[in-house]
Amino acid sequence: MSIADFPPCWLLACLAAWLLQAAVAARFLLRLRRDSTGTAPVPSVSVVVPCKGAGPGFDENILSFLRQDDAGRAEFVFVVPTPADPAHEALRRLLAAPGVSGAGVPPPQSTGSGLAAPGVSDASAARAKVVVSNAQPRRCSEKALNLLAGVESCARESEVLLFADSDARVRPDWLRLMAAPLRDASVGASTSAMLYLPAPGVSGAGVPLRSEREDGLPAPGVSNGLAGGRGLAGWLSLAWMAWGIPWLEPLGCVTGQSLALRRRDFDALSVRKLWEGTVSEDLALARRVRQAGLKVRFVAAAAPTGRPPASLPSMLALYNRWMTLFRVYDPRIWVPGLLLTAFKWAALCRVWHAPAAWPALAIAAADAATLAAVCAGLRRAAPSAWRGTSPLLAGLVAPLLWPVHAVNFAWSSLAGEIGWGGYTYAIASAADVAAIPGEEEAGRRMRRRLGLVGLLVAAGALYGAAYRPGCWGLGAWVAFVPLLWAAAGRPDGAAFRYGWLFGTAGYVVGGFWLAGSLQRFLGIPQPEPAAWFLFICCFHGLKWALACAAASWVGKGLSRRWNWDPEDGFAAAFVLSAVAAEGLFPAVIPSELVYSQSFHLPTVQSTEVFGMAAAAWLVLAFNAAVFSALRSWPRPGRQRHSPSAAGTLGLQPRPRLTARRAALAAAAAAAVLANEAWGTRRMAEVDGLVARRAALGESLAAGVIQGCLPLDPDQPVGEFSQDLPSHNRLSAQAAAAGAKDLIVWPESTYAGLVSYRDDDDPSPAVAGRPASDALAQDLGPGVPTLLSAIGQDASGASHNISLLVGPERQAWGLSEKSILVPFGEYMPGGPLLSWLRRLTPKTGGLSPGRGPKVLDLPGGGRLGVLVCYEDMLAGPAAGFAALGANLLVSQSNDTWFDRDLAPEHHLRTGLLRAVENRKFMLRANNTGVSAVVDPVGRVLQRVEAGRPGFLAARVALLEGRTKQITLRHMAYGLALALLAALALARWER
Repeated sequence: MSIADFPPCWLLACLAAWLLQAAVAARFLLRLRRDSTGTAPVPSVSVVVPCKGAGPGFDENILSFLRQDDAGRAEFVFVVPTPADPAHEALRRLLAAPGVSGAGVPPPQSTGSGLAAPGVSDASAARAKVVVSNAQPRRCSEKALNLLAGVESCARESEVLLFADSDARVRPDWLRLMAAPLRDASVGASTSAMLYLPAPGVSGAGVPLRSEREDGLPAPGVSNGLAGGRGLAGWLSLAWMAWGIPWLEPLGCVTGQSLALRRRDFDALSVRKLWEGTVSEDLALARRVRQAGLKVRFVAAAAPTGRPPASLPSMLALYNRWMTLFRVYDPRIWVPGLLLTAFKWAALCRVWHAPAAWPALAIAAADAATLAAVCAGLRRAAPSAWRGTSPLLAGLVAPLLWPVHAVNFAWSSLAGEIGWGGYTYAIASAADVAAIPGEEEAGRRMRRRLGLVGLLVAAGALYGAAYRPGCWGLGAWVAFVPLLWAAAGRPDGAAFRYGWLFGTAGYVVGGFWLAGSLQRFLGIPQPEPAAWFLFICCFHGLKWALACAAASWVGKGLSRRWNWDPEDGFAAAFVLSAVAAEGLFPAVIPSELVYSQSFHLPTVQSTEVFGMAAAAWLVLAFNAAVFSALRSWPRPGRQRHSPSAAGTLGLQPRPRLTARRAALAAAAAAAVLANEAWGTRRMAEVDGLVARRAALGESLAAGVIQGCLPLDPDQPVGEFSQDLPSHNRLSAQAAAAGAKDLIVWPESTYAGLVSYRDDDDPSPAVAGRPASDALAQDLGPGVPTLLSAIGQDASGASHNISLLVGPERQAWGLSEKSILVPFGEYMPGGPLLSWLRRLTPKTGGLSPGRGPKVLDLPGGGRLGVLVCYEDMLAGPAAGFAALGANLLVSQSNDTWFDRDLAPEHHLRTGLLRAVENRKFMLRANNTGVSAVVDPVGRVLQRVEAGRPGFLAARVALLEGRTKQITLRHMAYGLALALLAALALARWER
């Protein structure tokens, strides 16, 4: 595969990714150069630094603030949560030491703690102070309360508020650089992010940069343990931050590591009220600033430095926490980052194919070059801080960020709590936070969440396995109980995610055979078919996600309106929303619950009346009843967390098995048993009707051919090169076995192009010759035969047609396939998306037919012909039955699929068309399974997949229409109407 043969979308995507990264990096470097050279007078500034703990480098970090070039125009407020915090004692020692004034800063006074440096005037001592916040967070972070306490202690005449973290070390002109952008009235906040430098604390002469003066304080400009983490965690931390920094200003992001805003804007934007209800004061402030129409200015040159995490686990914990905050407070950053990471991993997957390895290598090289350029620019801005740290080495680490980012996004997509500073913060939404003492609680809750995810994946797998052959369908009767258990009472967003995870897992397990089939069907190499498969699974998972979100929203309203138990309200609403979603969701691969129950025919007989919705009502209602009963199961001494959206953590007793709950469970069980009894009786009645029709001679002798001749893998869909002698020989054998009235060939078995004026044309042509002449030569005289071919109408449009020919091969009629397979038989979007054909070279150019048309046999048979995908849908077969068809015929081509699950799955879906309409079905499939199905769904005869053969059977011609033709939409509509009524009732009058 050369670059010229490479899919253009990959070429464009790789080029776009590189250009975007290059543009953002170039913009950042230009800004960095301008910030590094600019000077401006400094207004009066109050610097607020929240402090908790006093780790290595704490003294030097604090002194880096006090040693600012413009410290005379600033006051410094250091905030500690309690007097017992180690930072309080460290600040007492540091600020009270007489040597502090030697650094160019007057010895400060400690206020709020009762400390004062002896012999220092009040005027000079007021420039620095320590404040004890006594923070006890409940609805926000401890840091937010510390910042607010610091603001309260700031001088009212301060024009600018400047916030920074105590683990940051700033350059001498940091204060000037941070305050300068605020001269522009359109700028609402200026910010800068911290860099974690992994260089060792060694000077250029190789002398350790750790020294103390006689007073015990670090010497100015000397490292005090800042450097460290020279291992992989340190380099990855530097790369993570340097990679993200250029994107912050274009996205209007604020970081609390270094943040400045005008005092008047702090008041005008109601920042105090905002911070009293958030765990991420910086991201929440950025959103408020953008909403006010102001800009966020990122000052790259002012980036402080800090100690990198000591280990890979601590590094991942830090960035997992940050990414969780991005997901909640600024999805504008989180979503594009997720997409970019997914794209990089998709490119990496192409490395499996050596000729296609260059996209991943090109993107990795672009990442490394971009990161090295950014780090080189940062090093030029602050050479002393970068001593011993190589930008080139940092750039080489860039590809290792791919797995780190993958872990960050995976973790943040699941996390609902973060551990930070001795607290666990449960984040239900951006404005709904609960603080829990004890940082370890976040780990416990995350482990419980991972266990819940595992349970949902297992439940989804059980749901998906229900579509496998055999008795796996029994699992569908309990598979939804874990989903109800997990999602009931949760916030709407959590319920959506749980439903999506359940549904996606179900489709992966139930349709895993589709991954390999897509490769053959689309004619493209891996991993593109795998990506298509995952996309299809994720898309179909939205059905259960939407059902859970709707049930969560409606169920909470029911709880408030009628004082229902929240989880019972969710379960009731879920039954309605899930049934409605099954009927309305635009599924590509049909997955109605009734298909999981076709292994037990009495259960599915009710489709004759209510269509496929009958099984959905039964299965989902039974799951809801089991869930309600299990919630009431007595477990002495056990209590369960209340899953309220407000994030409260109080415990409540498990609900009792009330009479109402017991009655509902009994009603669900009774409905299942009643359906079983009715289905058994109805099968006996239909068997009697078939016998009477056969006795009256209202039947025909039919044959089904399975040539098992796969298509040429190099041919596009619709271009056939079949072995006509083999099909003619099997047809002769079927006729000899008694098939005198009709023989059905599979789809894609006649290569001649059929030309016709319209579908009532009595004299079509094949390859420019009269059809009767061409067919007589190709087939010879014999039994009436239903062929499958490509036809072209008078307008030049191509169709997938079924052609019924008589014994002398005269054309008796033809019908057109109405529902085509996207990306297989046609390209969605037409000319607009024609470039996608490079991705799917086997995509045909067929047009949909003009609707159902019954083909008549001389003996009274009226054929409703379903072509492949159409027998998986209820609508086409019902349309034929409404037109008077008394026999259903399915012509299919499963050449693309494997020989195990896919043919069986297709058979189990198709046979329900016979049950719904009470008609025999003749099913002819190229490679199997071909079958004769009776009106109650029994497979009377079959030819196994992968084997050539034929079937000969006498089938009764059953007249009449079933009730499902009228009621099948009503059963889904009833669920939607009830759900809408409950949604309206959730609002109190």
